[in-house]
Amino acid sequence: MNPLRAVCTAVATSVVTIGFASGWTPLSSFLMVLPLVAVALARRQDFSARWRVWLTMLWLLAAAAVPTLVSLPLANAYGAIPVWWSTLLRGWGFAGLVGLALVIGWRCWPVGTTAWRMIPGLLLQGALLIAAPPLGTLYVQQFSSDDFPNIIALSQREDLTLRMADGTHLDARWYLPRSGKPRGVVVFTHGFSGWKEAFLNHLRLFLEDDWAVLTYDMRGHGRSSPSVVSYGARESDDLVEVWREARRRADGLPLATYGVSLGSAVTLLAAERLQGCRLIVVESPFADAGAMMRERLPALVLPVALAVARNGAGFDPMALVPLHARLPERDTQLVVSWIRTDAVIPAAASRAVAKAFPQVATFEMPNGAHLDLIVHQPYRDFLHRYFTDLK
Repeated sequence: MNPLRAVCTAVATSVVTIGFASGWTPLSSFLMVLPLVAVALARRQDFSARWRVWLTMLWLLAAAAVPTLVSLPLANAYGAIPVWWSTLLRGWGFAGLVGLALVIGWRCWPVGTTAWRMIPGLLLQGALLIAAPPLGTLYVQQFSSDDFPNIIALSQREDLTLRMADGTHLDARWYLPRSGKPRGVVVFTHGFSGWKEAFLNHLRLFLEDDWAVLTYDMRGHGRSSPSVVSYGARESDDLVEVWREARRRADGLPLATYGVSLGSAVTLLAAERLQGCRLIVVESPFADAGAMMRERLPALVLPVALAVARNGAGFDPMALVPLHARLPERDTQLVVSWIRTDAVIPAAASRAVAKAFPQVATFEMPNGAHLDLIVHQPYRDFLHRYFTDLK
């Protein structure tokens, strides 16, 4: 074995070992070693093939820059800051897919090869490159931002790092109303590709009603540890851990939880374990992850997506059914809200969640885009009643 291949093999083995010990999913470990595999396969024994090694490395560097280039305009559009260590990890994994596809092409296209012998290589190349974009739904671009000035004016803040059972770290923040005498504590869970500081209007509503807020970046989001997005499978366990911290800080005050979009599904999946919760508000929840996948994915892609989720990412989307959730207490008030024209989470899905519970308060906004509910004054007035009346 030549030295370069030996080094790549040793480093790849170390990465997989560290990943296994750290609780990474098989998919995460696979993506971390792909660039090393690509370089190792590009190296041949004969001197004439050295250019392939260097060209592969150049391609790897170019591909690694793609997530960074994509993140900059997105960050500007959202007024956010890219979390660079997460961006670099995404670039590394993406580069591995591109590099491996390139090397497979060279291996399958030697001079004089007949066209039919190239077909397997072409198919494998296509599969690798097609797999790259969907990974964005499992590993999102992580953004963050500073708090808005009016949130700073309304609250005293404390930054927290919460460690989960599998070693994942969640970046959290505790907001205490300036009055210093909160009515209660609300745990807020953001949506897919969001981050805790981005939900200005939600934070304002809680703080203006004198509620303390414990909010956090979900795993794989914001400043929390990079991780695969499991659409509630692991995130619901994380919420239970965050809830324990909220109960400790509440010291007997009323407790509530609020989730938006993916965060609302996470909230429902964890609901039965949120002991002492008096109020649950879920905004635009999906009803059934498996049904949503069947509706949105082509028939040929669905089995592949399920296999990647189950065997690579370590969760089963078919088991994530928020409308089958149970409430923690008999007197827990559930509020479900949605937008009739929502193009991201159809109103029918949120209605199905509401119908699954015998005692539920609902609010439907006639028109608007996803996550527009909180800027709708009638909805703010509707929420205000629940947060001010809770004793």
